[in-house]
Amino acid sequence: MRINCVVLVLSLALIIRQCVGEPARPEEFPFFATLLYKNRGVCGAVLYTTTRLVATCHCLVTDNSGLFRPPHSLKRAADVTVDMGNDGDRPTGMLRVASSIAVHPECECTKRSLFYDFGVIELNEPMVLQEGIIAVAPILEEHLAIRQALENPSDYWCVLLDFSIIKRKVGFDLGSLEKSDVTLETFAWCKFHYSSENKNVDYNEEVQTCSNSYESPCREPDLGGAVLCANSKDAPRKLAVAMLSGRNHPYCGKYFHFPVKEAYARMDAAVKWLQTWVPPPTTSTSSPVTDETGSIPTRKSTTHKDCGTSRASHSSHVFLWYTITFLPSYSLMF
Repeated sequence: MRINCVVLVLSLALIIRQCVGEPARPEEFPFFATLLYKNRGVCGAVLYTTTRLVATCHCLVTDNSGLFRPPHSLKRAADVTVDMGNDGDRPTGMLRVASSIAVHPECECTKRSLFYDFGVIELNEPMVLQEGIIAVAPILEEHLAIRQALENPSDYWCVLLDFSIIKRKVGFDLGSLEKSDVTLETFAWCKFHYSSENKNVDYNEEVQTCSNSYESPCREPDLGGAVLCANSKDAPRKLAVAMLSGRNHPYCGKYFHFPVKEAYARMDAAVKWLQTWVPPPTTSTSSPVTDETGSIPTRKSTTHKDCGTSRASHSSHVFLWYTITFLPSYSLMF
């Protein structure tokens, strides 16, 4: 009986570890930013020049509670703010307002797929780079290395940036930034298991990749976290190879002969579009939305929405950047 109890405890500990992940050290990912919409945390994004970030399309459309396709209705650029360098010693971080946002012209969410899940944010003024705090991920220059990592995933150690989930009586809050090990698979493996063997979803190896990890993340929020790969766990150089794209959307949780896990939007495919994207001319710049006192509002009630369903689970989110609570606090909203 004691042996059974020990096995049960070990099993539960393993399950918790797989779902929770590890706390992420701020200096590991200085190119990872918080995307805010009307001062509420929405998603993660990757700074790839001092004035531009790549994000997922589903984070930038006005309503992702159901199916969406071109022509897209996008969030108003003046309501989109990017926060970087948020650390305990830097409680305010560095805020920049978007001058324009765009999504891939073929971005589309259907009941069977989410393709071309790419978006871009142009800032009204550059981020000031600071070593170990704010940095640029050179995805434009590293697109060949990114493709090599995706084509040979067994040669790389990869992690997914995500957020811990704090259960509440009603809904949940998002906690600190975390990293979880991800086992990326080859394009051929993904196509066979996600499309050929599973008749409930469509898969496009030109713009997607997938994982076969042990985690069970389905129905957790899809905040467009970055997938980062390196030659070893401790290697300082990390490639941003993909973005989380199919957790709540038409993939995660479906089952035919094979249980579908997370799907990801390929970063090298995003680079092809980013290299040709030209921001529209702007006539003015905007400042972050503030209340009557000039302070940034905090902790507003929010709604989390999933592509492919008309239901929305109401919850109040608190955004805690990295492993410590920072000010200002941002309420998460989709």
